[in-house]
Amino acid sequence: MLKNRTKTVLVLTVLAGAASGTALAGDPCPTWNRAYGVPGALGGSVSNAIVYNGQLFAGGGFTSLQGVSAGGVGRINLTTNAASNVGGMSIIDGFVSAFAVFNPGDGEKLYIGGAYNGIRINGIDVPDSKSLVSWDGSSIQTVPNTPYTSTFDFIQAMTVWNGKLVTGGTAGNDGLNQKPGLWLWDGANYEFYSQGWAGQVAPVILALESFQGDLYVAGRFDTYDSDLNDPNNPLVVSKHIMRFDGTDFHGVGGGVFRATSPVSQVLAMKAFDDGSGEKLFIGGRFDRFGASPGTPSFAVVRWDGTQFLETPGFAQAGREIRRFGVYNGELYAVGNFESTDAGGTMPMRKFAKWTGSGWEEVGDGFGAGAGTDNPNAIAVGEGRMFITGSFNSVGNGTGPGAGPVSNIAEWVGICSVDCPGDTNGDGVVNFSDLNVVLSQFGQTGAGLDGDLNDDGVVNFSDLNEVLSNFGSTCN
Repeated sequence: MLKNRTKTVLVLTVLAGAASGTALAGDPCPTWNRAYGVPGALGGSVSNAIVYNGQLFAGGGFTSLQGVSAGGVGRINLTTNAASNVGGMSIIDGFVSAFAVFNPGDGEKLYIGGAYNGIRINGIDVPDSKSLVSWDGSSIQTVPNTPYTSTFDFIQAMTVWNGKLVTGGTAGNDGLNQKPGLWLWDGANYEFYSQGWAGQVAPVILALESFQGDLYVAGRFDTYDSDLNDPNNPLVVSKHIMRFDGTDFHGVGGGVFRATSPVSQVLAMKAFDDGSGEKLFIGGRFDRFGASPGTPSFAVVRWDGTQFLETPGFAQAGREIRRFGVYNGELYAVGNFESTDAGGTMPMRKFAKWTGSGWEEVGDGFGAGAGTDNPNAIAVGEGRMFITGSFNSVGNGTGPGAGPVSNIAEWVGICSVDCPGDTNGDGVVNFSDLNVVLSQFGQTGAGLDGDLNDDGVVNFSDLNEVLSNFGSTCN
């Protein structure tokens, strides 16, 4: 039952404090809450995270999480703030890079993927555990008939599309050469696409996203040939991003690239509607889109399903967006960017929000320097948003709640504000509130919406609170 006097307002904040993720009246909000970053993840960075079943699961190359031994993967209970390992699991030779929730037919599980050569459970090596395992809430399980067996079979991204678990990364089914690897699994059978891709610099799949019913595949590659033995087979040319309809691969406007360097890549994609219709936001290290010589668009561009839309971005050379996240109906981005202009005069320090026409910095961002204090991922769930990566502080000493952390933080955005006379929590005191008090006038007991002063009875004191605040709004 709604209670009076307070209204819940969602705003952006990185949390370091309260386990609830809610800033109460009188507390700074929005603000960085650093509770999950002190002591945080030690011994390595946090590559990715997911909010699942009331817990924050973090993956990377770290050795401990909140003081608990966690070999590359750990979890934090978002109610108690207590950390624990995940089924005694620790990774062998590598790091966890991706999570996905999928039901293969015998119940929903959390899938844990990465660039690792296997896992140990309580110190004992587990066979057939390279690159992908699952967590059913009580134990770690291997994936039946896993195809991840070759030297270069590693996972960098995961999603669920068309009723299948989709994993992307690298593959090397000849045992010698790295190729992008795309696997689709329905719980029983795999589809595998690898040898058709070609690219200049260490080809790999780094991002996956569903948009307008199709699967978009992105990373570092230039072309795809579905039949290498047929010289007349059409070659798909689309730098670093392609569309898959379940049968064939298609170009996406020629792709994206850097005009001055062969080292370019797509790291992030997110379908998002900012009020002008859903677009696919594409982020990474690039400064052009379309066929050469291309059209300028720095580190980010939008795709509407037919064409690219030039998008205000981050013009510093070599900087990139690394992840998008949608929270409370707004799009956020993290990366190693630091300004929106090449000269660095317009600060945008590694954490930004899309306004519909440009970007604005959030929480005073992260520390300066492309090689330090870099957020890599955003995890959103259950009304909360977490930032993970490789960083030692948040807020640059000036943002709300700024201070030291180790590789993980929450941006808290649920604030309670005083709203006297508001019985139904809609942020305005009007006839609806007056009717509540009058309809309950004279009633006694706990939890009555009209009992504005919580004295157990709806009477003239409550009526006077509504009348004295009639017409006021709470923002």
